[in-house]
Amino acid sequence: MAKRQEILNDIHNIINEGLTSSTKDFNSNLNLKKIIKNLLIESNSNPDMIKFLEPYNKELNQGIREELLAESLFNGVQRYAKVLPNIRSTVNELQKSINENRDNILLVQYYNNMNEGAQTIAHDAFINYMNNKSLNNKADLSEMLEAYSSVDLNVNNFLNYLNEQQINTIATPNVINLYDNVNESQTIDFNGQKFIEDEKGNLHPINSQKIQKINEAIDEYVDQKVNESLAKKEAEKAKKGHFNDIDNNIQLRTVVKDLQESYPNNKGLQDLLNEYASALNAGVREEMIYETFMQRAYEGYSYLNEVEDAINDMQDRIKDHKTTIILTKILELMSEDFNYSHFVPLIEDCVIDYEKNPNAQNRSILMNQLRLYDSCPYVRNIMACVNSNNSKEGLLVRESNQFIQQKAHIDSIYSPIQYVKDNEFIFEAEDQYYVKKGQHISRLNKDSIKNLSENFLALSKLLNNPNVVINEGETVNDNTIT
Repeated sequence: MAKRQEILNDIHNIINEGLTSSTKDFNSNLNLKKIIKNLLIESNSNPDMIKFLEPYNKELNQGIREELLAESLFNGVQRYAKVLPNIRSTVNELQKSINENRDNILLVQYYNNMNEGAQTIAHDAFINYMNNKSLNNKADLSEMLEAYSSVDLNVNNFLNYLNEQQINTIATPNVINLYDNVNESQTIDFNGQKFIEDEKGNLHPINSQKIQKINEAIDEYVDQKVNESLAKKEAEKAKKGHFNDIDNNIQLRTVVKDLQESYPNNKGLQDLLNEYASALNAGVREEMIYETFMQRAYEGYSYLNEVEDAINDMQDRIKDHKTTIILTKILELMSEDFNYSHFVPLIEDCVIDYEKNPNAQNRSILMNQLRLYDSCPYVRNIMACVNSNNSKEGLLVRESNQFIQQKAHIDSIYSPIQYVKDNEFIFEAEDQYYVKKGQHISRLNKDSIKNLSENFLALSKLLNNPNVVINEGETVNDNTIT
């Protein structure tokens, strides 16, 4: 999962790129290159036509805009159409395209007539307007042009033409003000308009459309990170699996099928087998019904050799899976109980880890997780099951004494006792205070120690004095302490 600072850095980059990025160019779809190619073909590569068209091809390849070339190209080829009938349809197509794009042609001409400084300032707003002639984009472009209208007559002519255009009103979107996200040292004010300067020294106007796009980019980025996080969690969940995926090696379905094939004429046995086959087909887990199957099959049909062998084999298979079978049964019952089913996803991963590898570490992790939800009776049953499991090595409660006796050095300690309640008391050892609840011992924190009896603390401190010696079997009176 991405760290917080990485995400903040990415969002900062999105804002920076949004404010300084170049706007995608527009296309009037005059298709002059295609028209020139068709004119050459239709004129049978007439030498005069080739000579006339060659400069246009060259300028187009150099990046000159089609809008600046279309009218002069039409005026020239119109003369050739009088003597070359084959090109007339293409010339008519060019004239139609010019008429349809008359407004774009004029706008590009006005823009091209402005001085270079005005073109640089108004570039992004102009491209945005050419791509989408909305009221908002028109206002943004007008705002850019007004900054130069008093010093460049061509800018003023462009502004006048722009103001005469009729634009369909489009509702202004709600825009979040992102100026606060821009370092003021990077911004430049020019006649009331804010610009940001990039690393190369280029100026980029900060307008509402750019800010809207930045907001959209941030939303998209956040959605992407959320989806990545969810996908990662789902992948981890899929990798760990569901408790239903745990195979406890009961093989009840296989046993039922084999016995059905072995004794097809035994009606009583077939009825029993069909009953359990139907339950399994309906989705009932083997763990929930294998015990009754073994009991009923043994009581009614153990005289049949294959039935007896099947039951004995099943018992051998499940003897190493008794704990995981019980855990699976508890989780299954828990998932079907409306009052407690919401606890399943909270503990399932830890239970699965323990079922797959019931070592001391997984047991400790599981028990710590279960204690958070021990108000649930199913959780308490799981805790009891785990505590009773002694199938693997580890410091489990029932074997801890034996482990300590075999591998640990043991010394007796002497401590006063502060009684709390039945089966619970506090004692001291080497300046540390502990509480013993049943078989569980835990160390007290500093806040809990402050609440202990002053007499108990004083007596504990006295016994820790290196000059104090405890002689077992002797009575220590008020006047003799050695």
